Amino acid sequence: MKIFLDTAEIEEIRTVARWGVLDGVTTNPTLYAKVGGSYDALLVEICKITSGPVSAEVIAEDIEGMLTEGRHFAKLAPNIVVKVLQQMVHHPLTDKWDRAVPQGLGRGPQGLRLQAGLIAPVAAAHAR
Repeated sequence: MKIFLDTAEIEEIRTVARWGVLDGVTTNPTLYAKVGGSYDALLVEICKITSGPVSAEVIAEDIEGMLTEGRHFAKLAPNIVVKVLQQMVHHPLTDKWDRAVPQGLGRGPQGLRLQAGLIAPVAAAHAR
């Protein structure tokens, strides 16, 4: 079993990290809005606390915007995993997103690591 926190509260993350059971952290714009400050600074701080995956959710709704945001987040820390809203995968532009996935993968430390939950719906779309 792995334990991932779904929060942007730094003290919560530090507390669970001290317990020695923290495997990673998921964030999103709503959680970030509750704590404020710089989203980039928050992500960097979280990545200093845990070496596990830290999700950074893009907010762009167009493919180029998603890739630009994702590449920016990926440069912040090697353990950043880019998260795209599930709705974007099921959006009528799914075929365009399908083409964006290969553009984002396989770029090494500066590339995008997508959350596995997003790969399955995209793969399913290809199978139809």
